[in-house]
Amino acid sequence: MEPTRATACAFLRTKHDYYAIHEGSRPPIWWCGRTLGSFGPDDEIADLESCQPGRTCHCETIAGNALPMDPQEAHPD
Repeated sequence: MEPTRATACAFLRTKHDYYAIHEGSRPPIWWCGRTLGSFGPDDEIADLESCQPGRTCHCETIAGNALPMDPQEAHPD
């Protein structure tokens, strides 16, 4: 059984969140709202199946978990 959106990390994002996408259209492209990229803060892939409770960076809400102000902060060198 596929996990529901309600259990996914609050920072998980897809264009489907912002636009009306027709059923049967291309699979969604996911990104992490904390890193602003395809991988989460733990350097693991950001997608619906992976961003579930139990993952070290998983957040149930965005409250108290500030987004980076500068994309460079998301991936420090």
